[in-house]
Amino acid sequence: MLCDFGLVTEVAGASATVRRATQAVVTPAYMSPEQAAAQPIDARSDVYALGAILYEMVTGAPIYEGKTFMDVLTAKLSRDPAPPRQLRPDLPEEIENLILKALAREREDRFQTMAAFGYELTKAKSGRSAAVARALGLSFEPSMLTGSLALAPSSPVMS
Repeated sequence: MLCDFGLVTEVAGASATVRRATQAVVTPAYMSPEQAAAQPIDARSDVYALGAILYEMVTGAPIYEGKTFMDVLTAKLSRDPAPPRQLRPDLPEEIENLILKALAREREDRFQTMAAFGYELTKAKSGRSAAVARALGLSFEPSMLTGSLALAPSSPVMS
């Protein structure tokens, strides 16, 4: 599997010279807001990128669309994404919440590590969140356990 998290730089010639950071090859759909604003990036930018990929996989649509690169960047910096369940009503709410947390515009509001994001996705998928909620006497929706992370029927990834 090949993933483009928007952090790849072009390597030129036999000497493998990496292009300057200002010339990075990026895909705006998967760039974090801080990367779009030319701020320093860290591992939380990767969390955002994976959230963007999951969003597109489960909804069949990118988070933000625009006619130009700048349209996408402006949308990314100025508004929150549409909730995935608006496009995919059968998506479990718990999965939607995890994706939206990964896509938080402020990096402090995202999962702080990819491991934490992976753990929460695995827990949600296996139903452990509901089991923990029951053990703590909290309410939960049984429908959360019946959903899946299946690709959206119209997802370009399925083509």
